[in-house]
Amino acid sequence: MIKKLFAFFLIVFSGGVFAQAPTIEGDVMLCPYTDGTATITNTDEYDSYQWYFKYWFLNDDFEAIEGANAASFTYDWYTYDQALLKVVVTKDGQTYESNEIQIDSYNWSSLLIRNQLQGNVHFEFDEETLQQKYVMCTGAKIVQTVLEPYTIVQWYKDGVAIEGATSITYTITEPGVYHVVAGVEICPNATSASIPVNVVASDDCGPSTPSPLVIQGDTMLCPDTNGLTFVTNAVGYDTYQWYAKFGGEEEFTAIEDATVASFEYDWNTYDQATLKVVTTIGEDSYESNTIFIDSYNWLPLSFTATPSEDVEMDGPDYLICEGDTVVLALPGAAEDYINIQWFKDGLPLEDGYEASYVASTPGVYHVDAAMAVCANNIMSTYDNPLTITANPDCTLGVNDPSFASGIVVYPNPTNNILNIALAANTSLQGYSIVDISGKVLLNGNVDTTEFSVNVETLSSGTYFIKLNGNNAQAVKMFIRN
Repeated sequence: MIKKLFAFFLIVFSGGVFAQAPTIEGDVMLCPYTDGTATITNTDEYDSYQWYFKYWFLNDDFEAIEGANAASFTYDWYTYDQALLKVVVTKDGQTYESNEIQIDSYNWSSLLIRNQLQGNVHFEFDEETLQQKYVMCTGAKIVQTVLEPYTIVQWYKDGVAIEGATSITYTITEPGVYHVVAGVEICPNATSASIPVNVVASDDCGPSTPSPLVIQGDTMLCPDTNGLTFVTNAVGYDTYQWYAKFGGEEEFTAIEDATVASFEYDWNTYDQATLKVVTTIGEDSYESNTIFIDSYNWLPLSFTATPSEDVEMDGPDYLICEGDTVVLALPGAAEDYINIQWFKDGLPLEDGYEASYVASTPGVYHVDAAMAVCANNIMSTYDNPLTITANPDCTLGVNDPSFASGIVVYPNPTNNILNIALAANTSLQGYSIVDISGKVLLNGNVDTTEFSVNVETLSSGTYFIKLNGNNAQAVKMFIRN
């Protein structure tokens, strides 16, 4: 008998060894345009496999991945960026769930090139052909520099790789079409190509005398942009030194390392600055004209809200019934803005491209837009949205104060179970649970003064429970954690 029991326990114990939860590992940092693989690391073989994912920043449940039914799962860098992965397996009728891993992808700024002009070279844009080019005189140079984080570099001229041109800096000295292909050290195969630079020889290199020394450049800058000023004379001076002065300053100050024929400046540092350059040829010194740098400046993006007559307020939020509207509008003239996009609940609205938007449904609204003079400087009210909520008095019916006073809803907030208690003499017919848009999510019949509702299927947020009595109704708000 003892031997039989020992054999029985051994069988149970041995079965338990094989029925363990899986452990997964995988590629958690992906380079652009690559795939990663997650794999079960323990040696167990299970009867079935199903991989699941969810994005860590959303409150959604895990979602089964179609076709992912093996011991490993291969995923791409784009779809599963910021995703949590896990696998659920079965063995001998039992279900086991693995640990979770989080997938991330490397992300860096677009490939940017800084151009420094030396000597008589300038930028031109043909509005008829929409072509841009640099016009260069003999002896002039364009120094191109690849900006961080790109360090793996190959420069090209007229579509052909330039032998040995693998430094982050390349100096253009003759006409041609130039571009660069560059990558980041951590992901060397994820390369980007720059916009081609068309350099042509000038037929008219202007005055050949050293004086007067003339400069021109960008004098109005958009936020987060750089400007460039340069010498226009067709002269190769021996030395260059750029100077700046600000506001009420009387004296110019030499700008450190600004010692070539052009000077690049950012919108913030050199806003309200006066610039000039001093050059020399031999023992002779020449001083240029001055240019004044200014930057566009405006208040943070905002919008106004104009409700229709019957809309009510709940603190900063608007309470609407069917047929109510709230007109959202950017301040000022519509033509002042460009690249407008209105959003509801974080998603772009298909008809939200104008300077105003008529909101007629509950949700959280914000807008992105740019000023017309700086179309690429997109601003957002994402951090200062407007909330429109369904008015429970019209969506769910009017409360009967005497009926509502005898109702207790607890715990509030709740995680899974919502308890409802009524006064002893209160009769109840049924209940409905709705979200802030008025959509009915749960309902049921009730014939007792105390009951519970399982709300674990609801996402975290604010809800209303509508309680119907024989001759009255009441609405209570609750929060699902």
